[in-house]
Amino acid sequence: MRRFYVAVLSLFSLAGCAHGAPAEHARGVADAPVDAVARSNAFARRLIEADARFDPESLIVLGDARIDARVPDLGRDRDERAVREYRAIEEEYRRAAASESNPEVRTDLEVLARAAQDRHRQIALDAKYQVPFHELSRLIFEGLSPLLEARGSDERKQAALARLEAYAGLAPNTAPITELAERRTRERLDRPGLLFPPKTRVSRYLDNSSAILPGLRAAFAGSGIAGYEKAFARLEQQMNVYDAFVRTVILPRARDGFRMPEEYYAFQVERNGIEAPPREVAQTARRAFADIQRAMEPLAREVAKNRGYAFSDYRSVIRALKREQVPADAIESLYRRRIGELETIIRKERLATLPQHALRFRLGTQADSARIPAPYYDSPTLFGQGPKEGVFVLPAHNAEGPSGRFDDFTFEGATWWLTAHEGRPGHDLQFTRMRENGVSIARGHFAFNSANAEGWGLYAEAMVDAYVPLEARLIVLQARLMRAAHAFLDIELNLGLIDEAEVKRVITNDVVFSEAWANQAVQRYTFWLPGQAPCYFYGYLQFLRLRTDAERELGTRFDLQSFHDRVLAQGMLRFPILRRAVLGRG
Repeated sequence: MRRFYVAVLSLFSLAGCAHGAPAEHARGVADAPVDAVARSNAFARRLIEADARFDPESLIVLGDARIDARVPDLGRDRDERAVREYRAIEEEYRRAAASESNPEVRTDLEVLARAAQDRHRQIALDAKYQVPFHELSRLIFEGLSPLLEARGSDERKQAALARLEAYAGLAPNTAPITELAERRTRERLDRPGLLFPPKTRVSRYLDNSSAILPGLRAAFAGSGIAGYEKAFARLEQQMNVYDAFVRTVILPRARDGFRMPEEYYAFQVERNGIEAPPREVAQTARRAFADIQRAMEPLAREVAKNRGYAFSDYRSVIRALKREQVPADAIESLYRRRIGELETIIRKERLATLPQHALRFRLGTQADSARIPAPYYDSPTLFGQGPKEGVFVLPAHNAEGPSGRFDDFTFEGATWWLTAHEGRPGHDLQFTRMRENGVSIARGHFAFNSANAEGWGLYAEAMVDAYVPLEARLIVLQARLMRAAHAFLDIELNLGLIDEAEVKRVITNDVVFSEAWANQAVQRYTFWLPGQAPCYFYGYLQFLRLRTDAERELGTRFDLQSFHDRVLAQGMLRFPILRRAVLGRG
């Protein structure tokens, strides 16, 4: 789920002012003294403590078994207490930044303050507009599954048992999470003006919930941990009661629509790292979409000529290429070969510095594919105990997900852009370099935003575009077209400018992705991750703009590999801060 690229930079007015130190003289976090990272991490503890109380599952990336055993505070007045806490933390960080002399630490304090601000703003908006709906089966899965995987440490697996007992209310000073969640919802059920969750979201939760706990039970059974059975049986009973509450109390009052007030949606877009008004992003994406379509036509004609097709329009050519699905027993070897070919390109063309270890790849199990039918990157733990290497996961061949059957990733042309995006030079390179460089917790975790992460994945596809075969270039453009569509479809659907039928028409007819992908996109825009899909498009353009400015400043001294290495050394900074760090402007 990601992507796209446009060749003509001038169309999007990407040129910016070129002042300040050139990029080769800018200090990155990798150049910072170790004590600056340690000092930053010491500041981060305050925010870590708050998240460990209100959202401990989000801290799995830290690899701290003590936090891994925690469960969220869902006690009375939780929202009011959390807003006060995060506001106080934001103020503390802003005061500290004002007196901090080290520029790297000062930048990290800015990141931490923004993270605290985002938390209290989100909680306040949720309380203002929504009846609380806790998707507990998903929360429990996300809180336990990463701790139980084979790559995890024994200490983290024991933390999974402690967290399981706390979820079930069997640990000291805990109550069953199901009871607490139901109480918090019942407190606000009849409050005037609050919106119930969309019916599609509640129904999907109930459909998935019954399948999640059996998968977790199997994970515990295979982990070698003894003594989990009592707590698990108790949690299963409690979840049955909670899901019955969802089915009988929430589902009947769930709303048919999905739109949230524009204030709420705009904040989701902003929190994902987009520093531009949503309507402006959508307009730019619409222009890009048309340009990409025009660029696809001559490529499609050339592919049609080489293959002897009687048709030459890009839609028909792509449909013909997609009909040539790779057999199930050959798909893994094909992707592994593609990984090697892309790494050869990266080294030969000096696009970026590669890690020493090989990229890990596996086919998803049927359970993986049912939960996440699209390809994804399972990132490493950046800071503490946990997997030191990420994994590129491809769904089981022709996976049948809740949205239908996919044929978008199992034909030759798709293997190039997808491997570049999820693997190298995309997400795997991005996360691996963060771990190798030893970035601060602020830059590696609290700065995280989809515009940086997914923008880089899309930018990575563009890096290798010139070196892939002709047919693959057409499919790379198709994937870019999808990202342009993501940007305007998500925004326009949530602003009420188009309907779901138009979303599906654009994706299946104009982008030529599967109906399953179109169904999943609607769910994504409406209740999974509204406001996140535009991040690919927006982030990609920001990386292009940053590169253009660095090239202008350095002229003949510009070196592409050095530029990419420096960008990756900064961690996951939002773009205004990333530009300052890379270009040496403050």
